[in-house]
Order: sequence, then C-alpha cells, then structure tokens
Amino acid sequence: MELVYVIYGFLSTFYFLKFLIPLLKEKVIDFPNKRSLHNDPTPTGGGIVFSIQIIIISFFSRDYLPLICLPLSVVGFLDDKYNLSSKLRFLVQICTSFLIIFFTRINFEGINNLTLIEIFIIIFFIFTFTAFINFVNFMDGIDGLVASCLFAGFLFIALNNDPLIFIFIGILLGFLKWNWMPAKIFMGDVGSTFLGAYYLLSLSRFDNLENIVGFFFAMSPLIFDAAICVLRRLYYKENIFTPHKLHLYQRLCDSGLSHSKVTILYFLACLILCITYNIFGLIQLFGVVSLIIFFGIWLDRNVATKFEISLKS
Repeated sequence: MELVYVIYGFLSTFYFLKFLIPLLKEKVIDFPNKRSLHNDPTPTGGGIVFSIQIIIISFFSRDYLPLICLPLSVVGFLDDKYNLSSKLRFLVQICTSFLIIFFTRINFEGINNLTLIEIFIIIFFIFTFTAFINFVNFMDGIDGLVASCLFAGFLFIALNNDPLIFIFIGILLGFLKWNWMPAKIFMGDVGSTFLGAYYLLSLSRFDNLENIVGFFFAMSPLIFDAAICVLRRLYYKENIFTPHKLHLYQRLCDSGLSHSKVTILYFLACLILCITYNIFGLIQLFGVVSLIIFFGIWLDRNVATKFEISLKS
C-alpha cells in the first residue's frame, strides 16, 4: 500500500505540474537579478501543488488538520506575485505555529489548565516553529534543495508514525522531477512556507517529545545554515528579510559548485541525520549534528566565497 501511495503522489504531481507550468509561465515569473542563482526567467509558485494535494488527501482521509497550513499557501502565492509585507507574512506564520501547537497540544493535556512553565514552553515552541518556517523559506534558493532535504525527513516520519505521508513523499518526488537542476519551475513562497509548516505538523503528531526533537534536528543543515546567516546579518545590521546571497549554500554555488552538487550535499547530511536518530537515538544524533556543523564551518572557510565579500556585492 505504501508503494501505491508513493506512485499516486508522484504521477499526480508530475502530470499536474506538466499542465501547470505553461500557465505559470504567463502569470508568475521569477526574473533573475544580481541576487539570483539562476540565469533564465523561470515560472514560480509551483509549490501550490502541495496545497492542492493536501486538500485532496484531507478530503478522502477525513483528516482535516493539515488544512490549517493552507493560509500560508495563500499568503505565499500572493507574495510570489505581489511582494506582500513581511509583517503580514510573519503574522500568518505565527498564527499557523500557534494552531499547530493548539490542535496537537504537544505533550500538554489541556490548554485551559496550563502552568506558567508550560505557557513559556508553548511560547518557545511558537517562536521555534515560526523560525523554522522562515528558515525553510530562506533555504529555497537553488534547484531541489528544500524538497530533497524535507523528502528525507518526511520519509522517516512516514516509516515511524504515519504511512499516509508516503503520498506526500511521492508528491515531493514528482515535484523534484521538475525542480531538479536545471529547474523548470520553482516552488516559491507558496510551497516553501507550506512545506515548513506541514513538516512541523507531521512532527507534532508524534506521541512523544523525543521524536519531535529528533526529527526536527535531523533538518539541521537547513536550520543552522539559515540561523547562522541570520545572526551574522544581524551583526552587520542587515535587514534579515531582504534578499541576499549570504547563506552557505548560496556561497558554495558562487564558488563554482553546481546546484545539484550542493543540493546532494545537504540532502545526504539530512538523510544521515535521519538514519542516525532512527537507529541510535537522540544523543548520537546531536553528536553527528556537531560533526556536520564543523564540516559546515570548514566549507564556509575553505570552499565557499567569503561572507564579507558577498555582503559588499
């Protein structure tokens, strides 16, 4: 049955995008500029396929909880076309994070009888979830990177908790067929913010906090690249929501590595972390996360273009 789910997700997404790409070429185009890592005008907004598929899956499975992620898709699609205010996008992300926590009630028995410590923990979760949604969005800058990394995460969530997610694994594969270098379509904010939220929702449906933490930090290559870049930009008093080419993955591409090589590097790192947690547990996972962070620092200093040089460009 899992194989049937994957095949359905792949074929339905592949042919839907085959139909959608010509339409998006007329309506929503990402034109390259000095901040871009692509050279040709490319249709964006292809991530709308994730939302449409989730609506279909929710209808047939009668599991309507994933629909709380849809407002992010609506705002993301409008942002892809009209460049909405970052404050509006941030507000919707906060509300979505709250709804994920409220409806899954991560390890909390009742929302009406929370202790002060639990309230602070919920605020921490809202902050962390909102940051993760933004980080996934920030990392969607080269062909296939976000979709392939989250493919690894969703695969292990499906194996451990929810077989229905195998449909979404097929959906990601169908999208990657069009998004791999050279990409025929980008997912856009409509896809990246939805993916980040849906991944968090899928994590939050685990019965124990250890699995939530484990598979959250299995996405460390995305999390720490974005988080460290944000901190460095804050140090230089930059607006963290403005476009730039300062992430490690962007500077690796600027150094001469192809999109596919950088994407495979990040995907393998996420896959290794998923396997490590799944087989050995949380402590060993953090050990491998530390090794990957040190490897990232080495890449930053020895392979990628310099952060300061990129900052001035």
